[in-house]
Amino acid sequence: VTQAILSKYPFLYSKEISITQSPQFRNIQEIKFKIDNEIFYLFNNHWKAKSGPESMRIRSAKVLKNRIDEIGRDKNIILVGDFNSDYEEYIKFQRSKKLNDTNGYTGINHILSTIKQTDKASKVKYDEEALYNLWYDEDAEDRYTLIYKGRKDALDNIIVSQPLLKKDGMFYKENSLHSVKFDYLFYKKKYIYNWKMTKDRVRKHKGKGFSDHLPLTAKFIIKST
Repeated sequence: VTQAILSKYPFLYSKEISITQSPQFRNIQEIKFKIDNEIFYLFNNHWKAKSGPESMRIRSAKVLKNRIDEIGRDKNIILVGDFNSDYEEYIKFQRSKKLNDTNGYTGINHILSTIKQTDKASKVKYDEEALYNLWYDEDAEDRYTLIYKGRKDALDNIIVSQPLLKKDGMFYKENSLHSVKFDYLFYKKKYIYNWKMTKDRVRKHKGKGFSDHLPLTAKFIIKST
């Protein structure tokens, strides 16, 4: 598995969810927390890159959806990670024959039902079947964690179940979703300062640069009893 969770809070358990036996698919991490008597589930994802078509990301989405349905959508559930899918993938991949091998059907929007709610968190109407992508709670011009060939993309996402939109027990703090844009994370102010490697036969990290993706953050509140 290529994902990891760092937490100052102990968790009840951590396990991996297998997509297939193929090494082309990364497992999904499932972690269960209990903080101040509030239980929530965190799923850490790294779906197939866009070197592969949408049908491959749909396989991960279906496995994730099935697990969410087992837990129950009335629970506090947070999905994070590199989904290699835009929050409006169903729009942006339409003209790509390489990506759109599913007749317009996507994992992130259709399988996870994020297509149903596309407004600010404060204006979203409760829909027990939907999951909410927190990107819609950010200004449109700031919705990106990646700059590829001059184009800004939002392939990293934080998606939540409906109870986390209610101001009860544990909930998402409105207007807190942001990608981190510290100056040192950029090169010449317009390129993300990703890691630098030598050109040797066995390439080594130069100790310079960071990820090619910007960090994505959101705040959650737990009402202490």
